[in-house]
Amino acid sequence: RDDAVLAQTLRGTAAAGLPDRGTVTLAGDELRVVSFVAPGFRGARLRISLLAQTAVGSPANAVVLEVFLVLLGFLVLAITLALAVSRSLQQQIATVLHGARRLGAGDLTTRVPAEGGDEFAALAGEFNKMAGQLETRLAELHQERARVVRRLGEALGANLDRDALLEIVGKTAVEGVTATAGRTIVVTPGGGLREHQRVGDPTGLQDSLADAEQRALRSGETQELVVGGVHAIAHPLRESDGDRRVVGVISVARDGRGFTDAERELFVYLATQAALSLENVELHETVARESVTDELTRLSNRRRFEGALAEEVERARRFDHPLGLVMVDIDDFKRVNDSYGHQQGDAVLREVARVVRASCRDIDEAARYGGEELAIILPETDLEGTHHLAERVRRGVAALRLEPVAGAGLHITVSCGAAALPESAGDAHDLVAAADAALYEAKRAGKNRTVRVQGGTSAPSAFSWPVS
Repeated sequence: RDDAVLAQTLRGTAAAGLPDRGTVTLAGDELRVVSFVAPGFRGARLRISLLAQTAVGSPANAVVLEVFLVLLGFLVLAITLALAVSRSLQQQIATVLHGARRLGAGDLTTRVPAEGGDEFAALAGEFNKMAGQLETRLAELHQERARVVRRLGEALGANLDRDALLEIVGKTAVEGVTATAGRTIVVTPGGGLREHQRVGDPTGLQDSLADAEQRALRSGETQELVVGGVHAIAHPLRESDGDRRVVGVISVARDGRGFTDAERELFVYLATQAALSLENVELHETVARESVTDELTRLSNRRRFEGALAEEVERARRFDHPLGLVMVDIDDFKRVNDSYGHQQGDAVLREVARVVRASCRDIDEAARYGGEELAIILPETDLEGTHHLAERVRRGVAALRLEPVAGAGLHITVSCGAAALPESAGDAHDLVAAADAALYEAKRAGKNRTVRVQGGTSAPSAFSWPVS
């Protein structure tokens, strides 16, 4: 009490020197000590210390050692289990991470093991489910893309309008590869280049587009380049037959991001389809042109003449505009054939047709009406203008000097009949009849002259001359 020893069972022990808990050595013996405080009389404070031997071989020490070893074993086992669990978790995480990376790289067939019933198994199951959904969706997109491309190919193959065709291809190419802008360049008959169609705003992209186009035109192959961060790709439009002549180029460009393999493949496919479709259009135009063109004179044939005359008469009536018609007949053509042969007769027809074409405007329609008779439809032309053109043709033919196969120079003349709506007739049939009647009036009057019809009567031209 108050640092004074009231009683003790071991001599030489100082209460103040004993710890609250621990071990002490007294007289060469190691003792365990536990101290605690208890209340005394009159509020005094008593400190009581208990000491016990701790010999190694004692039963108590054996129990403590056994407990210690058991605890140590549990600790080692816990650490081993923790390491095993950690390693397993790391492997599972690595497996899922690897699968995610393969999935991100585009391998949608990737699956990860989903064994067991823990959270990682559930996570792996959801991952596999997501990969399966992506794979299915991608397959659907590929099928849809194939259907769109097939429909586009069918549309291109069926489209016979050159401008509409190039517009479809240009828009589809820009949208299909998510480009900013694109354009189509065609090679002109003189060998120059002309921008035929444009999609989007090419501001800031012109240099890349032009460079890619020039390279594609020179090489005849697909070209892709980057200029100042702008990515451009161009593909030449080539004919499929013969020397595979390059007839144009299609190009697209965008800023900041290059084109993927899939986009590149789609673009080349569209450009190739465009080239084939353009060739189909050219073939169709050639066939259509040949079907309405006289092979010998290269003027329109009778079929085209009748269709054009019906259209122009309807237009003249609708807008109350004049319409002229000239009938031209080569004088004494039978004599040319009989005297010089049919080859010479064909040469005469070709030369007269050349004079007729040179005398006409772009809006006029010149045709071979039959045999040695030609016809010229003159939109927006009254009787006076029609007569004037007929005289120009007559004078042009009279100035020709043809060399026959044998003999002296051959002099050719023509007779012309001129009529017009509404002065000479009221419909297409009467207009042809009036011009034809004027023509044969010119024949009867001596040939090499022009006769016009006005008010249903034929009047010889003031410029009519007798046959030379």
